[in-house]
Amino acid sequence: MLEIAKLIVQALTPAVVGYLGWKVSKRLKDIEQSQWGNRKLTEKRIQIYEKISPLLNRLFCYFAYVGDWQAHSPKAIVATKRELDHEMHINKYLLEPEVFDAYQKFINGLFQLYTGAGNDAKLKTHVMSVDGDRRQSPHFKWETAFKDCFSKGDVLSADEVGRLYDAVMKAQRLGIKA
Repeated sequence: MLEIAKLIVQALTPAVVGYLGWKVSKRLKDIEQSQWGNRKLTEKRIQIYEKISPLLNRLFCYFAYVGDWQAHSPKAIVATKRELDHEMHINKYLLEPEVFDAYQKFINGLFQLYTGAGNDAKLKTHVMSVDGDRRQSPHFKWETAFKDCFSKGDVLSADEVGRLYDAVMKAQRLGIKA
């Protein structure tokens, strides 16, 4: 009986070792595949962020009266929002939820949305403030119709605009684990 047990153990040992080797190999390949997928997702996120970050910065500059805020007409800022919305909604499920949530808060802080069917979002900023007069831009001619681009509602301070902008940018950085 002992001899039979020894024969069974000797016969099963290569099979067990082979099975364990196969399982370890499969697990390593699964890990490698997962890492490859994560690397590709991170690369895609970086591409998205490279596209949206300058647009986010354009909105920040315009609403905080810093940088090149005078270079953009109200219509150009609405067009920037549209372009950002397009990119963010197309890529929503590739981004970390925190990125999209921070983006929504940023946009809701800067624009009065849903102003009626066929109407553009309105800018929650002043035409004229202590920081500057949007009508006096050296980069474009002010049109009377531009006044209709502005909301009559609450306007965020430059500090609050900066806080919301920073939140989006930080969420992007965390989204690529940088």
